[in-house]
Amino acid sequence: MYRKIVVVLVMMLLFLISISPVICSKDETKLISEKIDISWKKKYGGEGNDAGDSICQTSDGGFFIVGETTSKGAGERDVWLIKTDTNGNIEWDKTLGGANYDRGKHGLQTTDGGFIIIGYTSSYGSGSNDAWLIKTDSNGNIEWNETYGGEGNEEGVCVQQTSDGGYIIAGQTDSYGAGGTDAWIFKTDCNGNIIWQKTFGEELVDFAEWIEKTSDGGYIFTGLFGFYSEGVIKFNIYSDLWIVKIDENGNKVWEQFFDGERYNLGHAVKQTMDEGYIITGWTNAGRLSGGDVWLIKTNSLGELEWEKSIGKNYLIESAIGLDVTDDGGFIVTGCSGLITGWPAKGMIAGVPLITKTLVVKTDSNGDIDWQENCGPGICMGRIVKQCDDGGFIVVGNTGNHHNTKDLLLIKISP
Repeated sequence: MYRKIVVVLVMMLLFLISISPVICSKDETKLISEKIDISWKKKYGGEGNDAGDSICQTSDGGFFIVGETTSKGAGERDVWLIKTDTNGNIEWDKTLGGANYDRGKHGLQTTDGGFIIIGYTSSYGSGSNDAWLIKTDSNGNIEWNETYGGEGNEEGVCVQQTSDGGYIIAGQTDSYGAGGTDAWIFKTDCNGNIIWQKTFGEELVDFAEWIEKTSDGGYIFTGLFGFYSEGVIKFNIYSDLWIVKIDENGNKVWEQFFDGERYNLGHAVKQTMDEGYIITGWTNAGRLSGGDVWLIKTNSLGELEWEKSIGKNYLIESAIGLDVTDDGGFIVTGCSGLITGWPAKGMIAGVPLITKTLVVKTDSNGDIDWQENCGPGICMGRIVKQCDDGGFIVVGNTGNHHNTKDLLLIKISP
């Protein structure tokens, strides 16, 4: 897929993304630092590659995880749903998919106690990949599912339930829009029927990574806006971190671009207590490194208030997950890895050799309260959420040099 090729060029973090499911659970509780306490750690997986892409706390205090698995299921890769209790013990798990490649990207509990999951499928639908929206009951049994897309490649990456009981979905499309890959936002009713859909972008590669509801009834999304640099050959694409504010009908209100010098990507966005926005992502800021965590705070119009980068030379650091904490600060997770080889300035010339799950807690000004690189093995965090008890839950994956990976769940004490 064109979009995936470009993303690999943008950042080689994607080598970690193939992972997943649950055949066994290995409890690995221990104190990993003097700064934070780990309540417990769990690994779920089989002989294949398994990973967790999304997590939310459920109304009973447990957790709902959306991921992917090659260890079991019907095809090459299946959507993997896991429901745990408050201590990470599995209550049930389900695999969803057909004979080909199917993946869940994001999910949450709905107001009726069931779950909504967005991802993409090559087993069903009309194109190479189609966005796939799945509604289940509280036990993970499918109530309905819908695919969306044309003859090209489509992906759904983030879903939120709206006030009318429907859903807002963010993703990317090759079938519609201005050309190349475009950010794709669509709104459905409670049964998954499309009410409206919009594309955003130009002729190159543009995509959305996350969408959130805003206090005015509209939405905010972040992702990547790709462009050519003068004198650069066609396949060498630069990118800006991109945020777009839209109204309740998907009409653009404003957009902002943040240029970190070469390759930049927005992974997540949240509205803050002052009606502004916090965005986290990745920047290759022209230094001798693979890239830094990039934390950006804007006002209500997307205008920069402050930005922070977290990283060291010859390491690759990226933040994927983000949450606003009860104290008005922020929690992010991603990975921190050692780069082998000798990276050329501003480019990723090496390969991440050792990565750890990076968790960073900041105050409301982006100044670090604490940060930790958590194990075990080669691992990364993909989503972090503050829990009802004031602690944090992190989901991602952990593996080894033989490319066998398990879903990783880490509970951080309050």
